[in-house]
Amino acid sequence: RYSLDIPSSELADRLAAEYSVMLAPGSAFGYEHHLRIGVGQTPEVFAEGLARTAACFRDVASRG
Repeated sequence: RYSLDIPSSELADRLAAEYSVMLAPGSAFGYEHHLRIGVGQTPEVFAEGLARTAACFRDVASRG
């Protein structure tokens, strides 16, 4: 769950387009303001994805 003022589908699209991170929008599963994370990569790739996701969250929080 996240507390940013952005729909999960829009956030997932931004993550994919601008940060090369693929997360499923919670709205696809009936849970708005959630993202679904898949754990299927090496620890290094997973950690990089989390770092990029955090960067996206910071950017959305600061500039919308």
